[in-house]
Formats: sequence, C-alpha cells, structure tokens
Amino acid sequence: MSTSLRAHLSTLGIVGLNIFVVWTPALQSQSQSPQKEEGYAITHNTTVEVCSSCHSVDDQDRMTRISYLRKTPEGWQTSVRRMAALHDVNVSPEEARDIVRYLSNEQGLAPEELRPGLFEVERRLIDHDYEGDSEVEFTCIQCHSMGRVITQRRTREEWALLMATHRALYPLVDGQAFRRTRAPIGRRTPAEAESEANRPDQRHPMDKAIDHLSSVFPLNTPEWSAWSANKRSPQLEGSWAISGYESGKGRSMEQL
Repeated sequence: MSTSLRAHLSTLGIVGLNIFVVWTPALQSQSQSPQKEEGYAITHNTTVEVCSSCHSVDDQDRMTRISYLRKTPEGWQTSVRRMAALHDVNVSPEEARDIVRYLSNEQGLAPEELRPGLFEVERRLIDHDYEGDSEVEFTCIQCHSMGRVITQRRTREEWALLMATHRALYPLVDGQAFRRTRAPIGRRTPAEAESEANRPDQRHPMDKAIDHLSSVFPLNTPEWSAWSANKRSPQLEGSWAISGYESGKGRSMEQL
C-alpha cells in the first residue's frame, strides 16, 4: 500500500472516529433528557427492576422511552421480545407477562383509539386505506402495515426516536422511504433539477411523518383520559352463564 493511500485511509479513519464520538453522545443525551410533555410514572417493581439497567428513572419515577408512549398488549409484547432478543435482557416468561400486563393496563389504548387499527391486533389481512396522509402511509407501509403505527401513541420526541431506531436497525429504510433520494447534481436531467427546485416541501419523508404522527397520535388524548379515569377491577362475583358450540354435540350452555 502506498504511503499516500495509507495516509488517506488513516485520515478517513480519524474523521469517522470523530463523527462517532461527536454524534453518539448527542443521540444518547436526546433519549436521556427529560421531555417537555409529562410522561407516566412507572410504579411496577418488576418493570423497574428488569428495565432500569437501560432505561433510567427520574425523580418522578418516569423511565426514559417507556414512560412516553402507549401501546396495545401486542405492541408491548413485541417490545419486550425485542429487548430480550437484541439486548440480551434477562427476563423470565412470568416476568415478561407481568410487565406486558402492567404496561397494557397503565399505558394502553382507549377503545376509541384502538378501533381504527383493530385489524392489526386481530391479524386480519384487509385492504386498509389510511386517510390521514397518503405520503406518511407510503413511508410506513414499505415494511409493515399502517395498523402497527396507528395503534401507538407517543410524544413528538418519541416518534423521532422511533424513526432513529428504525434507521439504526434497518439502514436500508433510508433508500426505501425515509429519505428523499435523488441523483447527484452533475447527473440530474434538467427536468429532475427543475422538479427538485420547485418542490414545495423540501423535508425528507421521515421528517414529514414525525410531524404528522406527533400531531395525530400524541401521547395524551381526551379518549385515554376519560377511559383511564374510569378504570377499575372487573366485577367477577355472582353467577355466569356460558354458551358455546361443540362439534359433534351441538350447542351447550352451562352456569357457573
């Protein structure tokens, strides 16, 4: 290897290292800094014990990332599975179920919020057309259904961090949908250059998605406030009538 090439590669290595050193703390400080919007206190011992090794707890018992989003039970289950698979979190099946149950009850969705995306948790394949924003829909459905998106509620910072997580885990999304791709300046046709210059909105698709999703699906909503205020333990006392159908025997009814 020539001296000039070795020096050039060495310079690139130093530059790359500088970028890593500069940007990594910035991203970490963004996720660790307190968010303006009030999050939910985590008072569940198992959740705190299992998750606090990565998600820090502030003086109001809020945990980074976790306190600033709401999901369905299926969504929380996916998160716990991902933590165990990618970050080697040591959690037993019993603890995992306990965590999912707690977060689903305390940071779930109201029936009115869940209804438009019910097909997602029921795993029904339908031709769903998201009417909120067709460009945002196109950005999201390159990898999964829009149902996964509309069954979540997050702060604006959390929606931005979710985009950053996607880009870190799945780098190809930048070229698929997250960033606006274009030919280098010297290779653009006059029509492409004119179209780019006249584009009314110069933001990347992922930036448009963050603005839209944080506006339409915020953390705090009137539906959740009304639903969670009426939350109470189920009344199971008394007699229950159970009706069903068994193949080969027909309908049956029992009283418990």
